[in-house]
Amino acid sequence: GIRIAHDKELLLDEARKCAIEKNINLETEIIIAHNAADGVLSAIDNQNAQALVMGWKGYTNTRDRLFGEIADKIVRLAPCDLALIKTSGKHPPRNCLLPTSGGPNARMAATILNGMAKNFDMKVTAGYVIPENAQPHHNQEMERQLENTLSLFDKTIEQNRRVIESSTIAGGITKAGRDFDLVAIGAAKEPFFRKMLFGEIPEKVARYTPTSVMVVKKYEGPIKSTIKKLFG
Repeated sequence: GIRIAHDKELLLDEARKCAIEKNINLETEIIIAHNAADGVLSAIDNQNAQALVMGWKGYTNTRDRLFGEIADKIVRLAPCDLALIKTSGKHPPRNCLLPTSGGPNARMAATILNGMAKNFDMKVTAGYVIPENAQPHHNQEMERQLENTLSLFDKTIEQNRRVIESSTIAGGITKAGRDFDLVAIGAAKEPFFRKMLFGEIPEKVARYTPTSVMVVKKYEGPIKSTIKKLFG
């Protein structure tokens, strides 16, 4: 690692130039570790980081992995808030879909999007998936969730609603996402012993939506984090 560390400085130089142009306070560090995932997790602890932003190529060829060997371990064990991002294109997003059914992860996504919308002049559309043969109670829940989600955004941000009729939630979001340049989705609140790290729906949306996707996960707290470390 020490032998190739100098070459990696070029990448950090690009990050520093970008930060200067955008007036962002940025510190950089090269971490040398035997394992990339362990190096990231160690850096989180050393920096006492409250959030981790990590890129993802959108798929993995690694068997029995959702995001790849390195990313899977970080997603499972990171002791902080997490945003996993698959980018498509080089331009800042201008039109974002936030499919939601409530919960802490959706609120975290809204918090991040509030800042992004102001910086990128981005409009946000709150989306909700209902069955194709929706009953009155489905429509009532839809209205409640959309209203709650949009209330989290600054009034200066352009806001819209999108009703997504589909037989499957993941399929509906994936199809609707084609009309946007960013889909932001909160991780499903699932029993933490399940293999799905973000939940089946966010994982499928991130994998199959052709546009940029951001999946966010609120830190569950030290107790669940410790249990995950013990039981994998």
